[in-house]
Amino acid sequence: MDQDGLTQKELSDLVGTMEPTTLSAIASMEQRGIVARVRNAADKRKINIFLTLTVTS
Repeated sequence: MDQDGLTQKELSDLVGTMEPTTLSAIASMEQRGIVARVRNAADKRKINIFLTLTVTS
């Protein structure tokens, strides 16, 4: 996917939802193993969202 690794804000802007709504959806998808949150190495304040191999394979 070209847009894998977006931040929560970038993802919210892309899909047109408020950040708290996006956070709830991400948390649910993370519990089900669909996405993983990874701390951004360049900016420790940011967390990037990635699809897991389970979904992409």
